[in-house]
Amino acid sequence: PFDDIRNSEKDYYTRDSDVTFFSDEWLFNLIMPYVQEANWRTGWCWNIDTAEPFQFTRYSDNGFYGFHADGGSDHFCKYRKYIHGLSPDPLQEDGDIPMKVEDNTHRRYTVWSDWVGKVRKISVTVNLTDGNDYDGGDLKFDYGKHDRHKRFDTCTEAREKGSIIVFPSFLPHCVTPVTRGTRTSLVMWCLGEPWK
Repeated sequence: PFDDIRNSEKDYYTRDSDVTFFSDEWLFNLIMPYVQEANWRTGWCWNIDTAEPFQFTRYSDNGFYGFHADGGSDHFCKYRKYIHGLSPDPLQEDGDIPMKVEDNTHRRYTVWSDWVGKVRKISVTVNLTDGNDYDGGDLKFDYGKHDRHKRFDTCTEAREKGSIIVFPSFLPHCVTPVTRGTRTSLVMWCLGEPWK
């Protein structure tokens, strides 16, 4: 029975979008002051000292991303250095190191030495499309079943072109299906040492 559950999880359809990554320094210089201000104004004051490359994402034709968290932010979720022949997980079919491991969603590898021992703490979403140019495609948060006021919250502020939404990487969120037009966004994750 356990193998049946694991096989069905592999077939579970959680995301339909096109993505690519890039690391233009001018863009980091533009976005990071907003992240630092949000980190201060919220009272988090979390230690972050590096960021992953930007992810450009395009949703169209009912494209979506189901509920997920970007990172667990604990010691189990730390990036590890991949050591050929010694790390317990095989290379991907294309020869690249495994970024996420199917049987252990917490284990992540990296080739970047300044990521080793760090976790995703702060997630950032920048909307690049005018909200009138698409239907659906809403950024939605799940605050948990014990929230007194409202479990699910649609972030209407994220529909404005150029909006920057900053939130904890451990907070479950999704992008609802885009039923008309195309929605594009930039996503970035800021890293730091796990909480102690």
